[in-house]
Amino acid sequence: MNFNSLADFLAGRVSTSGTAILRGATRRDTGANNYGLFVQDDWKIAPRLTLNLGLRYEYLGVFKEQGDRLSNFIPGTGLVRVGDAGIPDLYEPDHNNVAPRFGFAYDLTGQGRTILRGGYGLYYDTPSQDYFLLQGFQNGGPGSPATNPLPGLGVFNVTFGPTATIPFLASNVFR
Repeated sequence: MNFNSLADFLAGRVSTSGTAILRGATRRDTGANNYGLFVQDDWKIAPRLTLNLGLRYEYLGVFKEQGDRLSNFIPGTGLVRVGDAGIPDLYEPDHNNVAPRFGFAYDLTGQGRTILRGGYGLYYDTPSQDYFLLQGFQNGGPGSPATNPLPGLGVFNVTFGPTATIPFLASNVFR
């Protein structure tokens, strides 16, 4: 909910622009299957220098919802439920996440008391589920694959008129 000022917030007067409440079946049971494999080894190149080399492979699974209650907008088609014909997944899976790793340890004095260490690697991560579940539009209303009001998803939007107040806030703030 949005409020135009602190006084409006304390009085329970919501802003009519950008304020919407989603009602209905808004629960989403989401997840993704991610897998990783790696190999690494250390090589003592010289008495004072050790190298660590490795390679990691990551499969970052596609974001799914247990009840197929996600939808997406396809230009020319409109809102389509993920899993229906034309949109098997929310996005394409990525199968080429190969990530090299490199590290070193160098004994600066040769006495084992002062060691300089460093490393480098490529890293991959899944998109945040919040990006898909919580995105919205500035003018209010559902705007994400999880809350698009597609028939069968059970979500609808409640908007507020220009003089609307929220009784809970207006009457219970200072009790």
